[in-house]
Amino acid sequence: VEGEPTQMQDINTLLKNLQERQARAGRNLIVQFAPTYFIPIRPLAMQRLLDNLVNNAYIYGKGEVRVAAKILARVVTISVFDNGPGIPESHLKKLLRPFERLDTARTNAGGSGLGLAIGDRIAKLHHGKLELINRPEGGLEARLSLPIY
Repeated sequence: VEGEPTQMQDINTLLKNLQERQARAGRNLIVQFAPTYFIPIRPLAMQRLLDNLVNNAYIYGKGEVRVAAKILARVVTISVFDNGPGIPESHLKKLLRPFERLDTARTNAGGSGLGLAIGDRIAKLHHGKLELINRPEGGLEARLSLPIY
């Protein structure tokens, strides 16, 4: 992951490719695109991170999954929203660590507990951050924030 060269890529191209990969898997991913904006990313690493977040949302999220991109003053955010049970507040930060899993609130789906930790590492590699946020209306938001230079 660290050895992959950075490329300038439009965030919408990233999201269109994500949507197409999900469609091939038989999933109708809802995507809200942002205005065209190019950011420096490692494409394969970012693809891995976004695929992981979306796959988690489908596994734990009870149906509809939505991805929304926004361009704010100094940051691009890509959020993955699900309608699942959310995560107890005490576990939100812990789940970004390697081998941490939550079996109680988010079903007993299998997995190694490495996906979110790898995602967090990929976010940091891009000088960004990955946050898990319980939504007031229910469900979870996995928010990737990437700085704009």
